[in-house]
This record gives sequence, structure tokens and C-alpha cells, in this order.
Amino acid sequence: MPAAAASANDRFVGSYLHSLDSSRRIMFPKAWHPGKWRQPFSFITWPIGEDRYLLGLPPERYAALVEHLLSRSLSDQDAASIRRVISGDTVRLTLDRFGRFCLPGELVQRAGIGGAARWVGQFNVVELWEPARLETARLNDRRVAAAAVKNYML
Repeated sequence: MPAAAASANDRFVGSYLHSLDSSRRIMFPKAWHPGKWRQPFSFITWPIGEDRYLLGLPPERYAALVEHLLSRSLSDQDAASIRRVISGDTVRLTLDRFGRFCLPGELVQRAGIGGAARWVGQFNVVELWEPARLETARLNDRRVAAAAVKNYML
């Protein structure tokens, strides 16, 4: 029996290790996109101020983020700072005909990514990590998740 098609809220699951070539191109996991998908992803280093990994948002998730930020008052200085950082640091990338993103050098450097990176699905967004950083984060994630899971009534 074939697996059910993923919805927009759960299409990015799993983890995939890929190499970057000398032009900083990296394959996007085939399991996450249909064959000729050309929608742009918006990438930013995340969390703001820490730059631990690249956060990739598909068009509908990026639009929701922008809508939320634009709903804040223009006199809200915190919101203005967030808008400035996100709009100034976000890069829109489209897959090439081989299913690769060409990552800008500045983003790769800020996220600490070298010759390889691991894609991690977060249901409706993706993350791209330097593998050793991810392993460190995963140890903490497991501790936090183990303590918090009962509060989420899963």
C-alpha cells in the first residue's frame, strides 16, 4: 500500500547527510520535493543572534512569517528590529535542474557549514546543520524532549 501524500504541515520529515561541492551546491532531499519543483525557499541563519544552522522556509511558511511580522505596529521597535534582521538576512533560493541549492558563502560561513551538511525536517520547515553541531544539539534536544513530552499530551 503506498504511503499517503504529505500535507504542507508534515512533508519535511527525516534527516539526510549531503556533501557541498566547491561551488557550495547541495542536493535537496528527493523525498521532500516532487520532480520539477521550482518554488523558492527562504533561508536564514537561525536562531537570530546565534547562527547555529540554516532555517529553510517554503513559500507558504515564509508568507505566514511575513504576515505575522507585518501585523505588528510600525512603532513597535522590537518588531522593527526583527523585521530588519529577517528581511535583511534572508536569501531566496530555487533548486537548479539537478535538485540542488547553491548556498551563499556568507550563510554557509555563519552557520559553520563545511564540506558536508545534514538536512533535518521540522514538518513544515527544514534545517541545514553542520553535522557535529547537530549532534551536540541533538543531545540537548533529547533531554528537553524527554522532560517536556508529558506536557504536550502526545
